[in-house]
Amino acid sequence: METIIIPQPKDNSLITQLVCLYKILKDTKFSDPHNFDVSNINWFYPLLILPLSAHINCFKSTYCGDENNINHSYLDAINFPYGVDSVTIFQQQSHAHKNYIPISILKKEKGAERERLESLFSMMMYDVLGSMAGAQNAVHYPITELVTNIFDHSKQDRGFMFGQMNNPAPRAQGIVRDGMTLKL
Repeated sequence: METIIIPQPKDNSLITQLVCLYKILKDTKFSDPHNFDVSNINWFYPLLILPLSAHINCFKSTYCGDENNINHSYLDAINFPYGVDSVTIFQQQSHAHKNYIPISILKKEKGAERERLESLFSMMMYDVLGSMAGAQNAVHYPITELVTNIFDHSKQDRGFMFGQMNNPAPRAQGIVRDGMTLKL
């Protein structure tokens, strides 16, 4: 299994994060398992976390890092890399770690449970946005549509969802299938 060292992005701009992700994966066979070394990262961006989590889950990859690093507790808080697929665990994790939404595994066969996870994710976004006019539709519709598209068009039986609260506004790091991110 090839080890891929994840470099620290220079800043948190979307372009920089995409370039970092591209450099990580450009010379690899995407569907092969890899060991992702995250030791150099001093802050994880959602754009890096979700595709890595999906890759680890979909292709039996692994990751390693320094357990003494501050990121270790963060990765535990978001249930990286394996996520949660239960409403109960999602609620426990989101209450325990107020600013972090755990990585959610959306499984096709768990229709009602999956829809409840989607709703909980959306409700956390509403709480941050407050009573802004149209906020519920602006959040709920894209999330529901993206999740529906995973199962209707990708031939996959699971997808991944992750969000992170940032001041002053949340960043909803979209929906993933097979490690391909759709940013919300």
